[in-house]
Amino acid sequence: MQTMNEKKAPSPTSAIRKKIGKNVNMHDVFSPEKIKECDAIIERANNEFLKEALGIWQSIIHDFGDLYANPDASLPILKKITKSSMEIKGKLDAIGYGLGMKIAKSLHDFAEKDCVPQKHMVIYGKHIDAMNTVIRSNLKGDGGAIGNEIMKALAILIKKLA
Repeated sequence: MQTMNEKKAPSPTSAIRKKIGKNVNMHDVFSPEKIKECDAIIERANNEFLKEALGIWQSIIHDFGDLYANPDASLPILKKITKSSMEIKGKLDAIGYGLGMKIAKSLHDFAEKDCVPQKHMVIYGKHIDAMNTVIRSNLKGDGGAIGNEIMKALAILIKKLA
């Protein structure tokens, strides 16, 4: 008997039913123990992706510092930021940080087209501030009203300063 906190086995779709056959009971395949085991695997994968994403984010912050300190070497550094922002975008999307993914995409799109990054340090800094807010506040999903305001503010800033 299932308690209130246990997850129920998902209802089978017709495609799954066709693949495994009519004689297999889906509740036997997706037992509460198996569901718990799968949840644990997903949680470990999410944690690993988050650790990797945070490592990439730390390298972006480091590259931003290099960009600020070395105006003559700005284009190679900008290429690193562009590449890293695309990497973190994919990882954040995979683990449900939609707002973080949007910020990373905005950073990527802006950095990819920027030819004079020294004039746009405020824009890069605000992307970093926005992503730090997502990370510190653990804003999963699209961030709701806060997420909308963050993305609007970044768009306005880019439009005014770029």
